[in-house]
Amino acid sequence: GNIESVDDGYDLEGNVKEVFSNFTQLLTNSDIARQLDGKHTIDGIEIDGKIYEGDRTKIIEQIDPNAVSLNGDPIRVHQANKDAQKIIDEETRIRNYENEQKRKRDDIIDNRSESQFSHASGFDVDYTLLISENFIEATLGDQTKRISAAEWPEVGEQLAIEGWEFDFTDFNELNNPITLPHFDNLIEELTLYGPNGTYIITHRSAKAAKAIWMFVNGQIDAYNEANGTNVPHMLLENIIGLGDLQDPTGRIKNYGSSPQVKADWIEQNLIFNGINDIYFIDDHLPNVEAVRDMLNQYPEGVITNIRLEVAKP
Repeated sequence: GNIESVDDGYDLEGNVKEVFSNFTQLLTNSDIARQLDGKHTIDGIEIDGKIYEGDRTKIIEQIDPNAVSLNGDPIRVHQANKDAQKIIDEETRIRNYENEQKRKRDDIIDNRSESQFSHASGFDVDYTLLISENFIEATLGDQTKRISAAEWPEVGEQLAIEGWEFDFTDFNELNNPITLPHFDNLIEELTLYGPNGTYIITHRSAKAAKAIWMFVNGQIDAYNEANGTNVPHMLLENIIGLGDLQDPTGRIKNYGSSPQVKADWIEQNLIFNGINDIYFIDDHLPNVEAVRDMLNQYPEGVITNIRLEVAKP
């Protein structure tokens, strides 16, 4: 209804501005609204204003350079302030994340005297435990590439920087897989330590976990039948697909395929949960180096035993 009266001392104008400060709709006359719904060029791209989902202040500037925001700032100043706040908010989020990681790291270091022996192991998949005939489809404009599992760690990050887009659909399955000699290392870990602390950590998507799990456990069944043993199965939840993860700091574009993602996962899910005896094996040297660099952040004695190995297919 209509406002009939306002208490003395009530800042009506200030409160109205606060209400509308995050209001996403545009209050304007019908002539400006019709122009907004037309065709415009934004950042070099022609767009249809009627369905445009971006920041409409960029369109308003083209129609009326003298337009002002609710608080009286020119639209250009208003947009600059919004952009600056967005940068500040993102930097604050990143700083808070990094501080939280440091706090957890410091807790592990401070409580090392109370730590008991706790072992875990991490195995890469492709060209470590097995090989398969899978490819990643890469597209850039009219160009296409098929990238094998062996090539992916070497070229994936650079192709992402160049703007290539990737389709990992084929990578979610195992086509004609064959185990490699280091599969015996997995059998040994499962025999000695059981399935709870044994992990398969891959740059493939989490969608590939079930295919990997079924193949690996099928091979374990065959091993048990041939040798009269009772090696336990891998747990499905311990098949870790990192390919879809995004960098929490936003700094690594192709994070899910980067060496850093494996180091981060091991620290956040194993070291931060009390693991102080670690075995990690991967055919890609940068992955092993990233894990080593992460572990080297801890003073001697915090991680009681470290065994890192570069797999040779």
